[in-house]
Amino acid sequence: MQNKQLEIFNFLHNHSHRVNEFAVSTLFPQMYNNHSNNTQYWLYSDLAQYFTEIHAYKNKKNISENLNLDMARMYVPKGFKKPDDNVKFSDMLYRHIEIFETNSSGHQNDAKITRLACAAITYMPETILAHLYFMMPNSDFNEIKNFSHDVSRIFRRQELAGVEKHINGILYSLKIKFELFSMITNQALFNERSANQLKLSHNIRINPSDPLSNYMQITSLKARIYSLEQTIKQYTAYSFMTADKFIDLARKNFENARMLMIKNYGHTPEQDLTPTHISRIQSRYNQLQREFIKTYKNESLR
Repeated sequence: MQNKQLEIFNFLHNHSHRVNEFAVSTLFPQMYNNHSNNTQYWLYSDLAQYFTEIHAYKNKKNISENLNLDMARMYVPKGFKKPDDNVKFSDMLYRHIEIFETNSSGHQNDAKITRLACAAITYMPETILAHLYFMMPNSDFNEIKNFSHDVSRIFRRQELAGVEKHINGILYSLKIKFELFSMITNQALFNERSANQLKLSHNIRINPSDPLSNYMQITSLKARIYSLEQTIKQYTAYSFMTADKFIDLARKNFENARMLMIKNYGHTPEQDLTPTHISRIQSRYNQLQREFIKTYKNESLR
C-alpha cells in the first residue's frame, strides 16, 4: 500500500510544470516577457490517465464541463446565486484552467490546470492522497500519507451515513428499533463486546448519542458498510421477510465481515478504533481547505 502511495506522490511531483519553464534557458529572454509567470500547473490528460476515477461517470470528451463542475462542487460557497458571484466564479475558471487543442480536428481535449483546480478534481475517496498532495504543498510524503488516512475516514463515515439511512427505512417498515439493531450488529462485528466496553478500552467518553462509528477507522468502517449493503441486498431479494429473519441475516453478515477483515487486514475491528472523534478530523480538514484557497485562489495561468 505504501509503495503505491509513494508512486502517486512521485508521479505528481514529476509531472508538474511551470508557465515559464520553457523560457528559463532561452538566449533571448526579451522575447519571453509574458512568461515571467511562475504558476505551477499539471496537464488534465496526465491526471485523468493515471487516475481513471477522474473520468468515472463524466463526459470524457467535455473537459471544460468536467472542470467547471468539479471546481463548483468544491469551491463555490453555499448560497451561490448572486450575479457577482457568477462573475467571480467565471474569473476563477479563466485564471485556473487553460484548455488547448491537441489535434488537427480542433477538438479541445486537454487543459493546463493549477494546483487549485487539481485539488478540486481529485476531491474523492479514491484519489485522496493526490488531493492532499495538492492541498499540502509544503508537506513531505509521510505527512500527506498520514493525513490521507484520517481524511479517508470522513468519506467512509459519510458513505456509512448514507447506507444507514437506507437501513433505517427498512427497520421502520419492519418495526425494529434502531438501538436494538445497532447493539446486535455491533456485538457481531466486535466479538460480543458492547459499544460502552469498547469506548472504555479506548479512552473514549461514553455518550449514548455519540455512535461508535464516529471512532471507527477505515477498515472497520468498510466492514460495517459491507455488512449493511449485503443485508440490504438480501432484504430486497426476499418477497417477504420478518423482523427476526432480518436481524438474523444482519448478524451473520457482520460476523462474516469480521472474519474477512481479520483475514485480509490482519487485525480485528476492535483494534481499528481511535479516540479521535471524526469531527476533529473534519475540522482540521476544513481549516486546511480555507487556508489553501486563501493562498492559491489568486494564481493565474495567464
